[in-house]
Amino acid sequence: MKTFDELERDLKEFEALERDRRPSARAKRQKAALDLINGYRSIYEREATRHKIGANKERDLAWLRAREIFDHLFGESFAWLGLAQVGDVDVYEDDQWKPETFRNLLSMLIRQANEQTPVDRRELHDPVWAILPRWLLTQLEFACAAADQGEYRPLFQRSTDGNADWTWTQFKMVALTHVYFLVGQRHTLTAARDVVAKETGISPKSLEQYERELRNDADGLNQALESAKLAGSYVVNSKIPDDADRHAIFHLHQFGGETLHQFGARYRSRFGKKHTWTPETND
Repeated sequence: MKTFDELERDLKEFEALERDRRPSARAKRQKAALDLINGYRSIYEREATRHKIGANKERDLAWLRAREIFDHLFGESFAWLGLAQVGDVDVYEDDQWKPETFRNLLSMLIRQANEQTPVDRRELHDPVWAILPRWLLTQLEFACAAADQGEYRPLFQRSTDGNADWTWTQFKMVALTHVYFLVGQRHTLTAARDVVAKETGISPKSLEQYERELRNDADGLNQALESAKLAGSYVVNSKIPDDADRHAIFHLHQFGGETLHQFGARYRSRFGKKHTWTPETND
């Protein structure tokens, strides 16, 4: 195990690599960052065992150094994933964002962080590290504190536009992904709608209507349906290709965690009263 002074010398070399922005230096920089984090972690654990109570300079500095390097590493990942800008606007520049746009930016960054975590590794990586500009994190902290006192800042203020039945819309979208998951397994679209209708109580005609409406209005639905269909094809082929679509993999895990029958029961418990259709009447 390296000493604290040796790690401090390695840190200076890492800082030199930080200034080298050539693509060829990226791998060295990332390896150096991980080596430093592991080294500081060993120092921290050793000192925490020796001195369980009170302040300890090496222990506390080791934690701060590791956190600083971690921030550098994720800052680079943030830019690499294309999250540092939205259009021509830098997400770090708080004066370029109006209060009414805070929620859209926050939602986008949280969604990106969630989607970038490989679904087959989420048990290892949860909780998800959502990479947020500090100014936006502060706004979220203030909004939560204000909500506790009954005040709703722009992040949490109810929109006067859009659909008030947001939760129902999300359930409809999941029902439609189940339809296309079955289509990917070589069901016809009509047969797939019949299966989902039987489980959820949503008539086949309503499923067709929901798809027509939501394909135009719901963000990401078109991609979700294509990915669900692709996931179904993986089931039929009993093989997931090496270049498998990550959205399709997400649906495989989603449907493995909650079957259509289980989803149907959950849908009926929440929204069953909205439907009068039954398989017997087919009305």
